[in-house]
Amino acid sequence: MKRALTSLAIVSLGSFVWALPANAYLGPGAGAGVITVVLGLLGSIILAIAGIVWYPLKRIFKKRSKKLQMPTKENIEENEMDTLNSNLHNSD
Repeated sequence: MKRALTSLAIVSLGSFVWALPANAYLGPGAGAGVITVVLGLLGSIILAIAGIVWYPLKRIFKKRSKKLQMPTKENIEENEMDTLNSNLHNSD
């Protein structure tokens, strides 16, 4: 395996060193297309990561806000005591 990789590296390096000119013209549209593709790929990767991170965080935030809105046992006991005290005072 190591020998195959070494020979592949030598052949690849040789093809870069002894490459002949292509005599081809790349216009400005090709460069703009490459830039657009690169920006599109980067944007999609960033949006995918943001989606993977954001939606679980959004779910956690919703659960926290519901917990804050739900009455706790202590609050219920305090409200019951206040109600009992006000009933006692009002009955006099």
